Amino acid sequence: KAKAKAKAKAKGKDGEKAQTAASGGGGAASAAARAAGATSVLVASALSGLSGAMCQFALQGSEKLPAMMTLEMAITGVPMVLLAERVAAGDEFRLSAVYESWTAWALVPVLSSAIGGILVGEITKRLGSIAKGFAVTCGLVLTGVFQSVFAGAAPPRAHVVSLIVIVISTWVHTAFPPVEKRKKKRKTG
Repeated sequence: KAKAKAKAKAKGKDGEKAQTAASGGGGAASAAARAAGATSVLVASALSGLSGAMCQFALQGSEKLPAMMTLEMAITGVPMVLLAERVAAGDEFRLSAVYESWTAWALVPVLSSAIGGILVGEITKRLGSIAKGFAVTCGLVLTGVFQSVFAGAAPPRAHVVSLIVIVISTWVHTAFPPVEKRKKKRKTG
């Protein structure tokens, strides 16, 4: 029994080492990859916040319809996607190849994304980009909960920690909302 326990313990350590190696847990290359990943997330978050603020400014400062802004962004985005495909495929790029594996079912995510974009625009126009951020975050939390329920497994520790951070930051934002600056009125004499 003692040999079996020692063997199982050694096997567990080997399994931990394999898991650490597989997840990039050691070495300079792994540290560089984590730093690059963290930097990418920070830049993406900053750009997302900036674009949210710009969209909110454009929508709330005018009579522009959110659906029209969504259409404008799609018209701008399609050439960018095609350009990325062209760069990735090189000389073998064919426009028809982008759509050749599509079926009627491919329209489901396209249409749901379009409807989602219009709804996000409406939320941004009426409530602002911070409310939109909370809505997106709640959607991600619900997705994680449903995934755990349907998979029949507890959520990973990272998801639980993220949920705690989300709850705390939501509470802080709600309990201590940003103070609006009032414009001073000039006296005319």
